[in-house]
Amino acid sequence: MIELTPNLVRLAFPATAIGFRWDTILNPALEHYRARIREGTTWQPWFPIAYDIDDVPLGNDDGVATSQLVFGKKITEVELTGPSASQGTIDIIAIDSRDRSTLRSLIASLGASLRNALTLRAQNNAPAITARSQWAADESLRFRPKPVLYPSGTVVKSTSGQIFLIDGSVKRWFLNAGALDAMGYTTSHIQPISESNVQLYASGEPITAQLLKHPAGTLISLSTTGELYLIENVSGTLVRRPITDEPILAANGLTRDRLVTITTPELTSYPEGSPLTAPTTNDRLVAEEGDGAIYLLKNSVRQPFASDAVREFLYPGRTPEILSVSEMTSYPLTSERVELWPASYAPLQKVIIHHTATTSPIDSAARAREVVRAIYMFHAVTRGWGDIGYNYLIDPFGTIYEGRYGGDRVVGAHTYNDKERIGYNTGTIGIALLGNFENTLPTPEALKALSDLIGYKLGTLAPKVDPTATSSFRAVGGYQSPILPNVFAHKDVDATLCPGQNLYSDLDTIRAQAKLTFDQFAPFADPNANARVGNGESRGEFTADTEGVASSPTPIPQPQGLPSGRYPDGTLIKLAKSPDIYQIAGTGKRHVYSMEIAELRKLPLEQTITVSDDVFINHTTGQILGYPEGTLVLGVDGTIYAISDTTKRPIESMAAFFGFGFKESQLVKGDQLLLAQLPTGVPLTTLTNHPNGVLLKPSNAPEVYLLENGMLRVIPNPEIFLAHFAWNQIVTISDTRLATYPRGVDLTLPDGLLIKGQGTATLYVVQNGALRPIPSIERFLELGYPSKSLRVFPDRIISLHPIGVPL
Repeated sequence: MIELTPNLVRLAFPATAIGFRWDTILNPALEHYRARIREGTTWQPWFPIAYDIDDVPLGNDDGVATSQLVFGKKITEVELTGPSASQGTIDIIAIDSRDRSTLRSLIASLGASLRNALTLRAQNNAPAITARSQWAADESLRFRPKPVLYPSGTVVKSTSGQIFLIDGSVKRWFLNAGALDAMGYTTSHIQPISESNVQLYASGEPITAQLLKHPAGTLISLSTTGELYLIENVSGTLVRRPITDEPILAANGLTRDRLVTITTPELTSYPEGSPLTAPTTNDRLVAEEGDGAIYLLKNSVRQPFASDAVREFLYPGRTPEILSVSEMTSYPLTSERVELWPASYAPLQKVIIHHTATTSPIDSAARAREVVRAIYMFHAVTRGWGDIGYNYLIDPFGTIYEGRYGGDRVVGAHTYNDKERIGYNTGTIGIALLGNFENTLPTPEALKALSDLIGYKLGTLAPKVDPTATSSFRAVGGYQSPILPNVFAHKDVDATLCPGQNLYSDLDTIRAQAKLTFDQFAPFADPNANARVGNGESRGEFTADTEGVASSPTPIPQPQGLPSGRYPDGTLIKLAKSPDIYQIAGTGKRHVYSMEIAELRKLPLEQTITVSDDVFINHTTGQILGYPEGTLVLGVDGTIYAISDTTKRPIESMAAFFGFGFKESQLVKGDQLLLAQLPTGVPLTTLTNHPNGVLLKPSNAPEVYLLENGMLRVIPNPEIFLAHFAWNQIVTISDTRLATYPRGVDLTLPDGLLIKGQGTATLYVVQNGALRPIPSIERFLELGYPSKSLRVFPDRIISLHPIGVPL
C-alpha cells in the first residue's frame, strides 16, 4: 500500500528482513529527508536519510545523495518525510540473502506502484485544458458528408500520377503499363481523381497482367461480335449480364466510351447471368436555388459528388433540377462522414508562441469563448479546413482551450514562411494568446497559463526538450536546419509582428517559468514517448498569411538527411526536387529503375530519406537497380527469361518452364530498355538446376526456401517472407529434387529496413542481417527518416537478429 500526503510517502508491505537505500531524483542539495520504520507494531525513531551532496561524500553515479541503512528485522511499514517527499524515489535492496527472491518481486511491485502514485500526484497539478467538446461551435465541421465517388470498374489517375483500378471500396495499383494494356484499358478510360479522394478508397492488392479479372461494374464488349455485357457481383461470383439494347445501356448510366474489349476466352471465364434491366429507381440530380452545388438525390437523402468529373462520368450531360431552399433542406445529407482534415503526427521539437491579433475587448469568460469559436469558424468554415489551426488558445483569464483536434503531437496550421517555403507546423505546438499585443499587455493570468502549458507539454511529451535551451530544428519544406530556441515566436521565422512586441519581450520570463513546471513533470515522463507519434499520415503544411489565418495546403517534402551521413546498405534516398530514388550500396548508390521494380523488390518506399546534393556527391552511381533475382520476365519477342546474377537466362522451352514448377501467373511483362542492359546468360533447360532467387517449397511440407548461390536459405517465418517476397512467387517441387540442394544460413530481414519490436521502444536499421540501433529520437530526426516510416515486427522476429553497432 502507498499513501501520499503533502509531505509524506508511506509504504506498507509484507514483513521481510531487508535493507533500504533511499534516493532523491531531483537535486537533493540542502534538502534533508527523514524516515522511520515499523518493525511489526513498533515504530523506530525518525532519522535523516539524505544529505547535502556538497557536505556528505555519499552518492551514486548520477551525483544523487544516498544514505544506506541495514536492518536484519522484519520491516512492515516505512514513512518518508521532507521538504519534497513527493519527489523522492525509493530503492529497496536485499541484505539478507535468504529473502532475496521475495525482495525481487517486492522491488518490482513497489517501484512501479510508487512511480505511478507520484506521477498521479504530479498530474493532479497539471494545467487545466478546456476540451473541444466544451467550447467548439460544431464538432461536425471537422467532417464533410461522404461524397459520391467513382464506381467499381473505373480506372483513375491521381494528381501524383499513380493509376488505380477501383474495385468495390478499394483501389488497386497497376503494377506496370503491361497490366493496364492486358486488361484492355487505354488512356481514354482514365479519369482524374484528387489525392484526398484517392485516400477514401482502401488499398487493395497490386494488379499484374495475369492476376486480376475485371471487377464488378466493368462494361465489356466481345472483340469478335461487339456484344455488350456488364460485369456484376452476384452472391460473391462475378457474372456477365448481357445488355440487349441502347435504352437499357443509357438507363443504367453507361456509355460506350467506357467499353473494355476482351476476347472470347476472357468472356467465357465469367458465367452468364440474367440480362440487364432498367433500374427501378430514378436517381435525381438536384441543386439549390442560387447555391450551385449539385447533389445526388437517392432514397430521400442527398449526397455531394466528390468532383464535377465524377458527376459527369456517372451522369454525362444531365442537367440538375433546381430546388428551393425549403425543398432542399427537406432532404437531409447522408449521415456517412469523412474527416476533412485528417490528423497527422510528428515528434515534438519546439513550441511556437502566437497572438490571434483580434482587437475586440474580452471582458468576460463568455466573451472569450465567443472569440475562440469565431476563430474556429473562420478556420474551419471560411477557410474550409474543417478545424482550427492552433494547437491551443489562451484567454486573458488564463483559460486554456484545446485547438487542433487529434491530441498530443498532432500537426497544426500556424507557422509557415511563404518566402522561404518552409513550414514549422510539423513537430511543434502552436499556442496563441487571444488579443493583439502590439498595443496591449498580456495579463499575468494568461502568461502563467502559457508557461505552465509549455512546461507541462515539454515535460510530459518530450523530456529532453528543455524550454530554456536552444537547438536545431528540422523545418519542413526547406534545406536549412535553423538553430532556434526551443520556445520561440512566430516572428522569429517569418515576416510578421506576431505575437506582438509586448508578448515577445516576455519570452525569456516565460521560458524560465516554463522550466520550473518542466522540472516538476519531466521525471515522470515516458522517456520513449516521442517514438510514438500517433497514427495517420502527413497531409500538408499550411501557409500563414495573416494572424490566425492560413491558406491552402501545399505538399510536404520530407526532411533533409545528414549532408555527410553514412547511411546503411539498402537505405532509400532521393533529392527533394527529383522523383528519382536510389538505394545505398556501400559507397555507391543504385538508381531504382521504376515504380514497378520497386514493387517487385518490395522496397519500403515510405522510408525514403530526402537528402541534399552533397550526399549524392559522396556516393558514386552504380548499376541500375532492376529486376530482383528469380524474376520471370516475358520479353517483347516472347522469350521468357529468369533473372539470375544480374544476367537474363533464357528458358529454352515451355517444357523446361513447367518442369521447374513455374506458373504463367509469375510472369512479368519485360521492359525492353531494362532487358537490353542485362547480358544474356546460360540458357535454362530441362537438365539444369533452378536459377538463383527462386522460392522453393516441398510438396508435402509448409517450409519455404530461397535458392541463393546454389544453397537453400530457410525463411523462418511469414513476417520475414513478406518483407522480401509475394506469395505467388513460390514454386512447389518434389522432395527428391529439393534434397539435391545443400542448406545455407537462415534468411533475415532485408537491408535498409527501419524497424522496431512490439514490446520495445528501440528503433533499428537492418544491415547485413544485424540490427543497428538508432540511439535516440534526435538521431532519428537527424538522419531524416520520415516520421511515419517505421515498421513494427513481433519481438520474436527481432530476437532472430544480432545487435550491431549503433547508427
